Amino acid sequence: MEIPQFGRSLTFTDDIPLPCLKATLPNSAIPKLAARHIEERLEDPAFEIFLLAKDPSKISSWQRGMLERLFQKGELAAAIENGMKEYRSERDEADFVDYERRGWEDVQRNGALPHVELSRVVIDDIQREVHVRFGTTIDGHLEEHGAGVYFKAGKWTFDIDYFYDYLSEAENGEYKVPPDFDEEEPERTPQQHPTSCDTGFLVGTWVFDAEAEKARLRAKGETDEEIGPWLAEFEHRRFQISGKRFLWWYRYGRLRKPDENEIVGCVREGKKVTLKIRELKATKVDSLVYEYKDDRLRSSNGGTFKRLTD
Repeated sequence: MEIPQFGRSLTFTDDIPLPCLKATLPNSAIPKLAARHIEERLEDPAFEIFLLAKDPSKISSWQRGMLERLFQKGELAAAIENGMKEYRSERDEADFVDYERRGWEDVQRNGALPHVELSRVVIDDIQREVHVRFGTTIDGHLEEHGAGVYFKAGKWTFDIDYFYDYLSEAENGEYKVPPDFDEEEPERTPQQHPTSCDTGFLVGTWVFDAEAEKARLRAKGETDEEIGPWLAEFEHRRFQISGKRFLWWYRYGRLRKPDENEIVGCVREGKKVTLKIRELKATKVDSLVYEYKDDRLRSSNGGTFKRLTD
């Protein structure tokens, strides 16, 4: 991938008032990163890159070299994978609860990257350190405290707390803002832009597809015992799309009236579809996010729906 475009910022990570360069990228810019999050929530979380240097208005040669190593030569992905292996080796499997055991088993099969959501990367030319912060939901301790790897003195190390010691030192350091240093937004790297669309391709009545949902959850390693209550919860849900109307039944029945909503917008971005709806005579607009694939709609809030045919 190309080195991202950076813009000037008067605010360093964690809102520390330090002049730096900053860029923002989606997690999907790095192959496999946050793949589980993107699949399940139908959203691509962003992460930030901060460059700190004595001259905060330009990228130093050391920083450029690190950017190339991290994003073009794959060192960022390798550092995360190795850091997670280091952490896993220090945990006693006997302490795992069921979801942690399943998560780490999937890491063994598919690597850690799909389970990791990157939040920020700091490349500090003054201290000659690199900090990578990320989160994951496969491990209760890491889910609560976050995780990170850092590069210092030529090697990568996994550590949860060192980053906060580093931030404390950075916040108390003496950095001066150059007189001509103003904030500016970088030019964004072209991504797949969402486009407005009509709802014609969604017209119809959509009912819960228990078989498709069961197959999806089994593929994630969930047992039939765990899946059963989930399927029962969604069994009677359905919705209907017709023109600008969106009718929703939490529990369908011939004598049950649906919630009536007006569709005020539809945005399509690849397989992701976002419907903007509001209740009749209301002003608040809500967003419904779906993945549209193989004439199925999978809601970001859970549940796979198929179009009801005559």
